[in-house]
Amino acid sequence: MKAKYAVLTVFAMSVAGAVHAGGGAYPEPYLWTSESGKSRAEVVAEFEEAQRLGLITQGEESLKVVTDGMPEKSRAEVIAELEEAQRLGLITHGEEGVKVATPEQERMIVEAGRRAAERINFAKGAGK
Repeated sequence: MKAKYAVLTVFAMSVAGAVHAGGGAYPEPYLWTSESGKSRAEVVAEFEEAQRLGLITQGEESLKVVTDGMPEKSRAEVIAELEEAQRLGLITHGEEGVKVATPEQERMIVEAGRRAAERINFAKGAGK
């Protein structure tokens, strides 16, 4: 009698396991369908074209800075401008709000960079 119950128990557990594992409609085999009617090749071609045009980026690529047409500055100029902006209280830390320079402050920052460039050019000229 015990053997009969053991066999029935094993059978019931195997049926329950099979029903639980594969029965029912969830998960649906095709959750996403393409209503656009485009083939995979068409989608891949569009994606590659978007990449070629620079419309799709990955990771930090989206942080590119466009410098075309901008004059290059020396390290000393950049440092001088940063120090002037710090002196004017325009550099924020942490979660402080962004501060926008007034036109007068912008002029002062540019002048600090110009003075640094002049010092570099003077030093280069004196070394010759």
